[in-house]
Amino acid sequence: MRLLTLALGLLLTVGISGSPVQAPPLLTSIINEASIRGHMEFLAGDALNGRGSGTQDEWLAAAYIASQFRRWGVEPLGDNGDFVQKVSVNRAAPLAVPPVLSVSESRFVHGETMLVQSMGAGAVSGPLVKLVAGSTVPPRSVVLLAEGSTPPPASISAAAVVLSRETEQIRARWE
Repeated sequence: MRLLTLALGLLLTVGISGSPVQAPPLLTSIINEASIRGHMEFLAGDALNGRGSGTQDEWLAAAYIASQFRRWGVEPLGDNGDFVQKVSVNRAAPLAVPPVLSVSESRFVHGETMLVQSMGAGAVSGPLVKLVAGSTVPPRSVVLLAEGSTPPPASISAAAVVLSRETEQIRARWE
């Protein structure tokens, strides 16, 4: 909660135009539009590969943010007097039979002709929908993403399955 309060406080010290609004001298010398843009470009950039949960990229982003908090004198509330807290995540055990996607006469098998990044349910069936910007995804549909697209999570939240073309990054992370 303290970090949320700090983050909110930092955002409030910068006006809509990006120029400081009456903030303490230390913060105005550190927090300005160029500074915020620099942090955003690094954290949202390709170098961190989307910062997937439990990945090295997520850890690098957390360490980067922690270094900034340390620089600003924020009290650490994480593990061992640090800013980062490790959390255990229970992952499902590998399936005895790999997932299979069947579309008309075509059959795709996990690890052979497709990669399944995560599963929340066993058998799923639904209409195949190609996602178009601004469109609504029908509940329980199978959504096909355009190559290279990354839709906002809210736009695909009703989907039962989301399909995307394999990229080198996805393949490297899977391997």
